[in-house]
Amino acid sequence: MRFTIIFVLLLSSLALSCKKENPYLLNKPESVIWNPVTESYLISNVGSGFILSLKDKQDFSIFNKANLDGPKGMAILGNNMYVADLKRVVGFDLQTGEKTFEQKVPDASFLNDVTASDGKMIYISDSDSSFIAMLNVVDKKLEIYKDKDLIKPNGLYYQKTDKDTLLYIVSMKDNTPIKVLNLGTKVLTDIPHTEMTRADGITRDKMGEWLISSWADSTVYKYSPDFLMKSTIKEKYQSPADIFYNPVTDELAIPQMQLNRVNFITIDDSLEKTNK
Repeated sequence: MRFTIIFVLLLSSLALSCKKENPYLLNKPESVIWNPVTESYLISNVGSGFILSLKDKQDFSIFNKANLDGPKGMAILGNNMYVADLKRVVGFDLQTGEKTFEQKVPDASFLNDVTASDGKMIYISDSDSSFIAMLNVVDKKLEIYKDKDLIKPNGLYYQKTDKDTLLYIVSMKDNTPIKVLNLGTKVLTDIPHTEMTRADGITRDKMGEWLISSWADSTVYKYSPDFLMKSTIKEKYQSPADIFYNPVTDELAIPQMQLNRVNFITIDDSLEKTNK
């Protein structure tokens, strides 16, 4: 497997007081997405509360024009970006960064990842309270989904097929398979032979192959579309959080939360059969 790693580094000459933290520095980066309006990456930083906009892999600016407490997962729906911020969901205009939406989630304790449908709905995982929040961003109607087999959900991926709308879920729990929630029937099922420990992010590449990050072994796993074949990216990435595949640039963004670093890599299509 051949790939190239580009480390995100920042050289700043901003005249800030040495007693104040530089807001343009990566500080526990958790999630990365692509802003198609400004053609730049958005990076949420749990440590500082800032969402940084990264242009051309070198120019940082602050995206959010309203304060955040601990922004994590992000998703784009329409002209807005929605971010999980501890116990609430906040929306921002993609062009201006102005706040356009805010919704508290009752009984939330650690809202984590966000994924968007192709309509009005976004879905948010709560890893501590073990539920999925289903939020209509137009009328703010909120539904909470719980299941005895849904424990510590983290990364989410929305997928619409000819017959169903599905939510793929990975967990921060030990030795837990990837789960699929049918959003029509509300039936939760396991994908066989996909057990992982402390999984964080889930995304898909241009070939439809699945990419999943795991904190347990600092690894990004790659599954075939049917989950019958598996390989790993050979390089290790400590604390790989909410990964993101960008079809525009054909690269995978891997935020390394504890190292204050984001890696952008290209990956080949080689897969190995899983051990059954």
